[in-house]
Amino acid sequence: MLATSATSLKSRPADHIANRTTQGEVHLLMPAYGPSMRPLRVTTTFVAAGVLTTALSGCGGSTESAGSAPLATVTVTASPKAKPQPKQSGVLKLGQTADVGFAQITALEVRPDVPVDYDQQKRWSSVLVRTCATADKVEGEPLVLTWFPWTVNDRQDGVYQITGVTGGVSYPVPTYPTDPGQRVVKGQCVKGWITFNVAPGAKLKSVTYTSDSAPRPVTWQF
Repeated sequence: MLATSATSLKSRPADHIANRTTQGEVHLLMPAYGPSMRPLRVTTTFVAAGVLTTALSGCGGSTESAGSAPLATVTVTASPKAKPQPKQSGVLKLGQTADVGFAQITALEVRPDVPVDYDQQKRWSSVLVRTCATADKVEGEPLVLTWFPWTVNDRQDGVYQITGVTGGVSYPVPTYPTDPGQRVVKGQCVKGWITFNVAPGAKLKSVTYTSDSAPRPVTWQF
């Protein structure tokens, strides 16, 4: 919008000259129409606020342009690095852990020959085992650890049971719970040696854990 002086101009000659001052005024130098033929100076002042108001009101009350597109915000969440999980079953190496649902079990070490403390058996072999309970009960019954689920295997597919001797003999220590076993609760860990009655000369290759409560047998290779 232009605010003009009291003198209104109905027409402007084509050869007028416009000069802008530093105060925001425009001076139009025009030929005079009076007898003196001296040019008349008409002062026109821009009202900046009026121009700005007019420009904004011409948008119809909307500040969003017709061609603008809605903005979408995408949030990316970094996932923490997953820790290695125990294997559920299959063939493992010594030191690896198996999750059997109610406990995490690890075969740690093997001793193919340990001192025999029973006259009716010729050779003993021991395996160091650690079990950590992840439940208080198995199929509604207390979780009890014993030697019975364990066997060792030789390279000719021979299978050997535990010694079956529970008293009057000396086993490698610490000794894994023997019959009648040891009850454990969730979060409790037990480590000890399990000893097997093995044929003389047999070359052992693995130890196996088998339980009706576990999904399937788990084997650790030596």
